[in-house]
Amino acid sequence: MYIEKGGQLYGFCPGKSSWDSSIAGLYQALVITAETGIMLEDGPMMDQPDWWIDLLSWFLPFYNDQKFWSRAKAILGSDNKTVNSLKGSRRG
Repeated sequence: MYIEKGGQLYGFCPGKSSWDSSIAGLYQALVITAETGIMLEDGPMMDQPDWWIDLLSWFLPFYNDQKFWSRAKAILGSDNKTVNSLKGSRRG
């Protein structure tokens, strides 16, 4: 299913992930880390659990892209032609 027109295709309803409180809590911890830089455990990156570093390695770029495109849509409008032309120019 698609959440928004032209968006990422999901093989399940992403809203279902909020039904599991541990998954929702993990997502909140990832967002807090993305926004503040504060890690899950005390200490530097090397002292973090391996599974946390694995999650951050794909979550942070995805989160930052989503945040950027959300702001771009707010400024430029939700015209898919404008947004798609920007996406194409970014890759090149």
